[in-house]
Amino acid sequence: MPSVFLKLVVALLAKHGASDVTTTLVGSDLGGLTDKYETSAVAGNGNIYAAPSKANYVLEINVSNPNNITTRTVGMDLGSILWKYETSAVAGNGNIYAVPSRANYVLEIDVSNPNNILSRTVGTDLGTNSFKYATSAVAGNGNIYATPWNANYVLEINVSNPNNITTRTVGTDLGVGQYKYKTSAVAGNGNIYATPWNAN
Repeated sequence: MPSVFLKLVVALLAKHGASDVTTTLVGSDLGGLTDKYETSAVAGNGNIYAAPSKANYVLEINVSNPNNITTRTVGMDLGSILWKYETSAVAGNGNIYAVPSRANYVLEIDVSNPNNILSRTVGTDLGTNSFKYATSAVAGNGNIYATPWNANYVLEINVSNPNNITTRTVGTDLGVGQYKYKTSAVAGNGNIYATPWNAN
């Protein structure tokens, strides 16, 4: 397999009035490991970053040169356990925050220095339970909120102080039921609304 990522050029084609959509394989071969990545977001520097599921490292998709899209792994080794992160969102500071599924901590992908993209864990230990969160969004107050998949509470990632990213659970106990919410979106009023998977 020569490459992994498909570059969808829908926007480019639409801009030029083209009626067909094409796909192109880009970047380097990431190997035969399954379940590598399940979530990605566009950071403040314009590049795409995927937080790992079973892969060990964050993946950067550098789109600065449209004629030469490149991929590379960045940041710290996060281990090879499966389903580490399933959802991520970009905050107002331009960094990406991935919310744990099986991982213990929120992952910050810091793009403030283009020559040294960092990944680090932030906030409190959320435990080893599986499938904690599968959806997240940035609310009107600038913080990120993840609604629970198997967790009991909504998780807040407070990014107001870039030197001290904090996490806490908020709201009411939504119970121990599995697979409660898997999609959420922020409305014009700044609030986040999650639609139920198995929740009532």
